[in-house]
Amino acid sequence: MESPFPSRAELDPPEQTPHVCLLACSPQPDGSTDAAARLLTRLYALAEGKPCLLRFGKMESGSARNAVSDHTHLEGSLRCLDDGLYAALWEQAQAIGRAVGEETGCTVTMTCSSGYPPVTNDAALLAEVRERFPIAEAETTCITEDFSEYQRHVPGVFFFLGTGGIELHAPTFTFPEEILDKGEALLCGLV
Repeated sequence: MESPFPSRAELDPPEQTPHVCLLACSPQPDGSTDAAARLLTRLYALAEGKPCLLRFGKMESGSARNAVSDHTHLEGSLRCLDDGLYAALWEQAQAIGRAVGEETGCTVTMTCSSGYPPVTNDAALLAEVRERFPIAEAETTCITEDFSEYQRHVPGVFFFLGTGGIELHAPTFTFPEEILDKGEALLCGLV
């Protein structure tokens, strides 16, 4: 029986995070879920200890809880602090996908939509901003932000206003709106 899922997974996210989309289809019982588990394990190991973020937040498999699935679809994000590392990791991830496909007999299709480049602050501008305002050193993060496109053309500084420890991208996200006043004052002071 032919899988109802496409042989190629297309992903066109509304945001510009570099997304990784994987599709594993298999004629073997439990093959696609086994392939997905192997992919996740190996891809997470690939990213471990590197200045990047690789996370999968969506997995779909099967159509009923008591039936063997012949397809598994994974979606996630890959973000790196360096374009070269991103290219190298993506190349290695594709090799892992091919190897898992050969091992399991699954068709493993991997696609990656292009996203924003890394956010990299201009050192001279950052020093100038720090002279004028008490900006704390932030932990290096693999954020995705359209501001990085501007930084490809002109020097820029990206900074966080802070949310008081509230987790971003959580279903309970909210923030104290008075932070916006502080942000406005900071931006006006930079002009």
